[in-house]
Amino acid sequence: MPLDIGTMRAALAVIEAATTSSPPIRKAFQYAPTLPTPLPCFVNFIDSGRYVTPRIGQGVRESEQHIRAVALVALQADGADAERTAESVIEAFVHRVDQHKTLDGTAGVIEAAVAGYEYGPVTLQTDQQPYLGVSFDVQINCIEEGVTYASRGYFPLHQLDYPPPLHSTPRCGGRSGRRVRVSIRNSGRQL
Repeated sequence: MPLDIGTMRAALAVIEAATTSSPPIRKAFQYAPTLPTPLPCFVNFIDSGRYVTPRIGQGVRESEQHIRAVALVALQADGADAERTAESVIEAFVHRVDQHKTLDGTAGVIEAAVAGYEYGPVTLQTDQQPYLGVSFDVQINCIEEGVTYASRGYFPLHQLDYPPPLHSTPRCGGRSGRRVRVSIRNSGRQL
């Protein structure tokens, strides 16, 4: 199954919404909201990724996705207790992700972990109000299951209507039943 970043973001939003911090998280968004929201809340953004595609017929594609999970903890003008709230959110969110390493069984997710965080002013593109927040780097290691790579692209295994090609390298002996004649010119012997 091809990788679905939106599904990973949705699963991460469910985990964020259940994070028990003080004060509690009021909402978690898969995508940036268009309206102001009660604080504290989480908003998820695509950050970066890396793919490792195997050689033809040698396995599944692996990837490392980074999602920027931003916890908005206070308006910048109301920053008196923002650091205390940020501390609580950091501890609770890291612990929550540690308990849900596969993002609750999301397809293809091997492991999710918080790789780091940064506290400071945050401005969303959809809202010009400056916030104080914690920006988490959530690293998600994934595999694409059920995909075989070929020279013309990739094909889901269930769509292949022919057997995979045999290796072009002849086998001596073994179960194939083929006889192979090999000439070794240096010694003048034939096998």
